[in-house]
Amino acid sequence: DFMRQEIFAPLGLTNTSVGIPPGAAPRVAQRYDAENKAIPYYTFDHPGGSEVYSSAHDLVRFGMFHLNGRLPRQRQILARETLEDMRRDRVPAGAPGSFWGLGWSIDYSLGGVRRVSHSGGMPGVATYLALFPEEQVVVVVLLNKSNGAIGTVLNELCAIMVPGVAAALRARRASPPPATPAVDSAGMPAVYGEWRGYVRSYADSVPVTLTIAKEGSRVSWNGAEPVSLSDITFRQGTFSGLAPVQSKAPDIARYAHRTLFWLRSHDGRLSGYAAAQTSTPRAYYALSSYAKLERVPR
Repeated sequence: DFMRQEIFAPLGLTNTSVGIPPGAAPRVAQRYDAENKAIPYYTFDHPGGSEVYSSAHDLVRFGMFHLNGRLPRQRQILARETLEDMRRDRVPAGAPGSFWGLGWSIDYSLGGVRRVSHSGGMPGVATYLALFPEEQVVVVVLLNKSNGAIGTVLNELCAIMVPGVAAALRARRASPPPATPAVDSAGMPAVYGEWRGYVRSYADSVPVTLTIAKEGSRVSWNGAEPVSLSDITFRQGTFSGLAPVQSKAPDIARYAHRTLFWLRSHDGRLSGYAAAQTSTPRAYYALSSYAKLERVPR
């Protein structure tokens, strides 16, 4: 009700809803897996935070509102200054030329053209909403199959609409980019050492000790024996690694999972999130909890 009254209706999104409203089922696309097998209908236990059905046309209208290009029959539900502030570069996102705004990913990797975007996905669904503020262009891609094709489709459409993107893609294809090392070996010594703090979910606060070293990194979760982290990366001051530890918070513990630590180094501490990532075939994606650690003096 809140989404309909405060967002969908004021912006004229007449084909957008949380869940499938009565009579709309025939217009909903069938979802398919990577092997082209139809996925049975499924729903979620957090309505309003996901499972929004929409059309490409409605999402373009939503994107144009965010570009301050308010269309006919749209009400100004956020101040222009707020919309601009949401699109401001705030912190590096990890890859060169990419940043996080408020609710947006901001990227300059295609010829310096600023792209403000948000992706989405679930089994049998892949979506992308891309804004080009300087060009006043919105590109929307909705796929009913999660097979990794969305990036290619998005780039082709953006190249048609934004000349600078087309030129950058031609240059990229002519000369493959150099491989980016997973670990910034020159910068990582800055976070070597022992860190102590907590991972805080809605249900509890778990003490955590993280040891980062050249020969390997380990984490002690809730006082247990330390375990090794795998898939370690360090880019632009951000450390990440995957650990075989599990949260006991009820909503998180429903499925077996591992925990991905994503921690940014700043002001003498590491802070970010610890994401519970499922590994069973029927469960996808992650639930994240706030993490903060302080360096232990040597």
